Amino acid sequence: VPQVQSETFSAVCGFIPIGGDLLVEKMTVEQAQSRCKTLPGCRGFTFKGQPTEEPVQVYFKDKWEIGTNGSSMWTSFRYLPSNEPAEWVSTMKSVAKQAAEAAMTSAMDC
Repeated sequence: VPQVQSETFSAVCGFIPIGGDLLVEKMTVEQAQSRCKTLPGCRGFTFKGQPTEEPVQVYFKDKWEIGTNGSSMWTSFRYLPSNEPAEWVSTMKSVAKQAAEAAMTSAMDC
């Protein structure tokens, strides 16, 4: 099975719904990306608000799905590890791209 050569994060507007929490911790998005790579079972993380360099309350998840509602804005990062089959990663990138295009009016203007 072909493998993707690098680890990737795809950002989308919306939240990863309740359930599947692996860890909840306050940190920067950059720190969260590093933590997700080493957290067993991490499929992504979500936090309230737009991407920022400031620490935020991060919810690491063992699942990937996106929800939205009109009352609050969230940002989610999908982790695509290098050991995922290329076909699966391609499909997930396509899904993430469609979700991002539908949810964003400008670059991460959630």
